[in-house]
Amino acid sequence: MAEEKTMYPRYRWFVCFVMFIVIAVNAGLVLIGPAPLVGEISKATQIPIGTVTSVMMSSFTFFVFLGCISSAFLIDKIGVAKVFIIASALTTVGAVLMPTMGNSLGGILFLRLLQGLGAGLCMATPAQLSSEWFSPDQRGIVMGIFGASIGIGTAIGSSIFPAIFNSVGSWTATIAWSGVATICALILSLVFFFGPQVSRQKKQDKTTDAQAATIADGNETFKKILRESSFWIFLVITFIFSWIQQGYSSFIPGYLAVKQPMGLGLGSQTGGQLFSYYSLAFTVGGLVGGFASSLLFKNKLKIGIAFAYILSGLFNISVLLPDIGSHSVRLSIFLIIAGFFLAWANVMTFAYLTECFPANVMGKTGGLVQGGGILGAPIGISIGALLLNSNGSYTATLLIFGVLGLLGFICSFLLKKSRTVSQTKA
Repeated sequence: MAEEKTMYPRYRWFVCFVMFIVIAVNAGLVLIGPAPLVGEISKATQIPIGTVTSVMMSSFTFFVFLGCISSAFLIDKIGVAKVFIIASALTTVGAVLMPTMGNSLGGILFLRLLQGLGAGLCMATPAQLSSEWFSPDQRGIVMGIFGASIGIGTAIGSSIFPAIFNSVGSWTATIAWSGVATICALILSLVFFFGPQVSRQKKQDKTTDAQAATIADGNETFKKILRESSFWIFLVITFIFSWIQQGYSSFIPGYLAVKQPMGLGLGSQTGGQLFSYYSLAFTVGGLVGGFASSLLFKNKLKIGIAFAYILSGLFNISVLLPDIGSHSVRLSIFLIIAGFFLAWANVMTFAYLTECFPANVMGKTGGLVQGGGILGAPIGISIGALLLNSNGSYTATLLIFGVLGLLGFICSFLLKKSRTVSQTKA
């Protein structure tokens, strides 16, 4: 660890900054930016708004999954910097060609496919980057910055796209202007690629490297990991997180806004404002959770994961309680706590993952866990929507988030270090 500080006293934090920008732009801003414009897109293209939403948003999420899975196998072969370059190039092409190809449904779908793949490629990189550039006690901080990058990117995207549209008056031009941000991410990725590298020595984690050196074939190592229960538990936990995070974000604004008895009847403006507290808390929670995993829980990250899931689960469903839902101040506080600790769950899960598996296969391991876990979002939203339609009530849909929090709590205690390489005790 001392050697790592001597070789890269500051540059590794520039690398972390590049990761933050690349993911904030490609997986945050590009993802959520078109959402406020679906009405305008529908009006301009004469395509039904439901179809526009599906093509612009739902299909994007599916392509993120494909990109993330693909990245799992690319990272170990070409490195994080090249993956950043490819990801930023894809989202840039998807942005700048929108005025040319955005007048047809097929053109929009193709360009969003490119952008979804780009987002997915960079989403799988943090585990490898943190394992390669940072010592174990700093990886939680890196994962916290990763979590915050998505929150900040989505917040900027949801506000800047409508502002650009009001200025230029064209939805295709608006998306094209987002290419400025993706080009900036591309330039930073190129600087990262041509800058100092870690010479693949990973000296900051001597224990992992010494043990990984005894395994000649990384593919064989990965095959062994796939036979371990802990890998699949990590995947299940990430699936649970994606279901909670995307599902809660999809349903709670409606629950806050729609009239009683189906919802709380606060109206779209008040409901949106209250939910913004949750989103902001999730962003802050990602940053704080990164430091907490390194400073507070240290070598007891399983306890941190369990703590985060049980608290987020309890506070997620607390909005159903009459004493909470009827009081705006209490409701705000409970939403803030729920979002804050849900972010902790994801940050600490991936910080612990980097400790549990050998660094020479972290790209595949982290990428598949991240990519497979993303499927929890569309599946969870679909199940929640079916329950909402069948019951005419948000109760069952929201109670699921409490059950999922309990499952995350239980699964966290089943996690253990890989048998493939013996590691330092958690």
